[in-house]
Amino acid sequence: MPFTIAVHGLRLPVSIGWTDAERAIPQTIRFDLTIDLPTTPAAVHTDALDDTVDYGAVCERIEHLVTGRSFKLIERLAGAIADELGDLLPDGSALTLVVTKERPPIPAVEGGASVTLRRTIAP
Repeated sequence: MPFTIAVHGLRLPVSIGWTDAERAIPQTIRFDLTIDLPTTPAAVHTDALDDTVDYGAVCERIEHLVTGRSFKLIERLAGAIADELGDLLPDGSALTLVVTKERPPIPAVEGGASVTLRRTIAP
């Protein structure tokens, strides 16, 4: 893949957790994503937002998805986001999404718990 667009450290409050009590208070979830494009976007020459993947729109889509909805597992959250982003990404691109629960309810875990999902956008 000749061109990569990445977003690092999108942090959003999410109602997430296995128990009702854990889901009752939103937790900060960190999203890091990489979009590998199959070709270099025309925006490198045109300077036009329409000629690339709008990472602002990607972030807004993620925020919209997690607002007012709850999840039990970060695995499900990652899958829901990947499903939701498909129409924003060009065919043949590859999405790598890391979803991190920064403070899981496990006392000995200080660096968070995360899942990584990789998906190719099929034509």
